[in-house]
Amino acid sequence: VVIHVNSASANKKVVSLQLPTSSLITMIERNGKYITPNGQTDILVGDKLYVLTDNPENTLKLLE
Repeated sequence: VVIHVNSASANKKVVSLQLPTSSLITMIERNGKYITPNGQTDILVGDKLYVLTDNPENTLKLLE
């Protein structure tokens, strides 16, 4: 999932996204580097999130 300027998750911490318990952000690609996120990681415009989920439609709505 690529985070755009008007994405619901832009400029929020992972913990505040309220993702379903069955969804996990496994990695963030930012400026050509890879970050292993935790709850305090900020989601920034331009980030590419790698998400593992069993409910992609619901999770995408929360992130986009």
